[in-house]
Amino acid sequence: MMDLYRVDQQLVSNPLADIAGAVHQQLSSLNRPVPQGDVALTVGSRGIRNLPEIVRACGDWLKARG
Repeated sequence: MMDLYRVDQQLVSNPLADIAGAVHQQLSSLNRPVPQGDVALTVGSRGIRNLPEIVRACGDWLKARG
């Protein structure tokens, strides 16, 4: 039989004050052109906090680039 051990995990959280601004900054730092035409934005949550705001910011960033 396997031995079981209790493990306590402490996560450090540094929440962003401006999520949309951080998303725009990170996407802009890629320095890659956005293709013209139709673009699909797909998302998988996996427990990401503030996901709707992050996805909205991604969509806004893409729209601003045509």
